[in-house]
Amino acid sequence: MRLLGAAYLVWYGAGLLRSAFSLRAGVHRPGPVPLVATSTAAVAYRVGLMTGLTNPKGAVFWTSAFATLLPEAAPAWFQALVVLTVLLMSLGWHLGITVVFGLPALRQRYLRLERAINGVAGGALVLLGVQRVVGR
Repeated sequence: MRLLGAAYLVWYGAGLLRSAFSLRAGVHRPGPVPLVATSTAAVAYRVGLMTGLTNPKGAVFWTSAFATLLPEAAPAWFQALVVLTVLLMSLGWHLGITVVFGLPALRQRYLRLERAINGVAGGALVLLGVQRVVGR
């Protein structure tokens, strides 16, 4: 399992590095970049919703957090409170991202830094994956 996780980290990090060093990444973006190809609110909502629902990272993270942090004999009210807390935290996080990246100036600044961010994150993930293979 450790080797599979390490391989995933290296694969994902390599993809980020490829995008950071790609000639197409971050280039030729004149003017404001639309959030989605079609500018209707319904299309933007549907794209965002489907992206969130089909992304398994959140489910994997919270499942592992619940499995390791919740006491075995937690009462039902406590489990319900934990689920409600997670839902509220997730809602706050995603709404915050929406508000922040909805600001055109910040979105443009991020797009200018996108290659550097991908390069740093990709390098860190590759190094972490390699560390998982060679370290104990």
